[in-house]
Amino acid sequence: MGNLDISEAVASIRSLRASVQDDDNVRRQLKSELEEARKLLETPVEALWALLYQCVPTTALKALLDMGAIDELNACEDSLSVKVLAEACGADERIVYRLIRPLAPLGVVEELPGSLYRATPLSRLLSDPGFKGGYVFVHSLELKAFAGLPYFLQKAGYRMPTEGPGPFQYSLQTEDSIYEYMAKDGDLMVHFGKFMARSRAGRPEWFNFYPVQERLVAQSVGGEPHSDALLVDVGGGEGHDLQAFRNAFPDCPGRLILQDTETVLGNIRTLDAAVERQPHDFFTPQPMHGARAYYLRQIIHNYSDGEALEILANVKLAMTPGYSLLLIDDFCLPGESPPYYPALLDVVMMAAFTGTERTQAQWYSLLDRAGFKINRIYRDATGQEESVIEAEPK
Repeated sequence: MGNLDISEAVASIRSLRASVQDDDNVRRQLKSELEEARKLLETPVEALWALLYQCVPTTALKALLDMGAIDELNACEDSLSVKVLAEACGADERIVYRLIRPLAPLGVVEELPGSLYRATPLSRLLSDPGFKGGYVFVHSLELKAFAGLPYFLQKAGYRMPTEGPGPFQYSLQTEDSIYEYMAKDGDLMVHFGKFMARSRAGRPEWFNFYPVQERLVAQSVGGEPHSDALLVDVGGGEGHDLQAFRNAFPDCPGRLILQDTETVLGNIRTLDAAVERQPHDFFTPQPMHGARAYYLRQIIHNYSDGEALEILANVKLAMTPGYSLLLIDDFCLPGESPPYYPALLDVVMMAAFTGTERTQAQWYSLLDRAGFKINRIYRDATGQEESVIEAEPK
């Protein structure tokens, strides 16, 4: 293929990109095909070097975020020289130059002639408190657990970590769980909360693929033996999911109850007054009895089966048989060839939380042991296997 053919191919891809922006399914398909093409063109040695040094741009970006360089770029309508950027941050010009160079090929910043750099849509995301909070959380805690994971597993004889000290405790030399560890650092907890608020970015809300009107509202009634609570968000953080639900269903009857620890609830800055706040540790008995639905989003995946069974037992005791529903919003993976992101997240769960992203068979087994029967698994349309598992007591 000549240079002209390559140019035409690139132009064709750019044209396709513009034409698929309104159809996310087609865009994802095109992205997947291009990724396959990249793997065909990349030599094994090239792929190995890229894999070996994956942590370098992550580390360089964290330093630039901390010194304020990314915010400076994002605040500028035009480009900035490395010298001006360094002066604005009070940093050595040589340090800024060396850190920012590997980020340009990744699209984090745009490099222009004359050592000039300009913000990109990707860099601008990092001025958002939620995305920046995620970056701080992952780099401050999870990356340390990732680094220690191979050594922990070697010491443990390559046995699956379950209850007890795991890779996180080993790597950070602590007896605390990751949540207990964060609770001792107010800033880190705030960053984590903001990160959770943004964790659905680019992904559908659960109520967009779960039939709320049909399954919750139409069959929700108050009075004995039922509570007037429609939805209890167990371990719901700062209420982002209930706020989104309230925005989507402003006239939905029934109480909306947000449950989390007092520390987490104390970090809430804005939340609809219709959402009630109730301090609760889900390892203790569930105080809200007889609600129509108990919603757990990305809770169970943080824990081993033993701990998950404790959480589910506390919810089950509060449910009204024949009326109350359990809604688990988590990944439900196929037994083979799962999508890349949830497969990646499964290793995150192992390293930082001693949890796991479960397959469909594992969900059926876990919920059966907890005394639940699965009514149906509702899946989103993105192909990422994010699901709402609807279950009720057997």
